[in-house]
Amino acid sequence: MATVRKPRFRRRPNAIARQFRVTARDEEIILIVRRHKIARSTHIVAIVQALHPGASEQQILRRLEGLYHKHYLSRPPAQLETYRAGAGSEPIA
Repeated sequence: MATVRKPRFRRRPNAIARQFRVTARDEEIILIVRRHKIARSTHIVAIVQALHPGASEQQILRRLEGLYHKHYLSRPPAQLETYRAGAGSEPIA
């Protein structure tokens, strides 16, 4: 059975609707993005792991995805052009 990939640049609230609640760490992520205006996922992971040693990279990325789909974070429209040009899977800002 093939899994359907969630869209990267179109929000799907129902995709992450399962009891998504903002946590204290999510609030830290939002503050990090607010402070830096634009931050790649790799930078956010590094900062969160520095603040919380042992934090799971995969879990942080899942929370970023949830925050995006629930409209707490957005992605710069210019980044869409990179994907249209076939540049591959760069970390999402």
